[in-house]
Amino acid sequence: MNEAERAAIGRKIDAGIRASIALALEEHRRAGRTVAIWRDGRVVEILPEPQEDGASGAVREEPPPERP
Repeated sequence: MNEAERAAIGRKIDAGIRASIALALEEHRRAGRTVAIWRDGRVVEILPEPQEDGASGAVREEPPPERP
């Protein structure tokens, strides 16, 4: 397998991961559940508030966890 083939497979994997994440977020929104993600060193909670443009819900940032 050459480098171009590896790059093409990598792009397909990335696209599959993005599609799976989008599907999971949409399922959580429809079910009215929040989703917690890690963004910029902080826990961010995506709230399940539906929006007219189809975008995911509002975002609420939680304080960073306390370190021992």
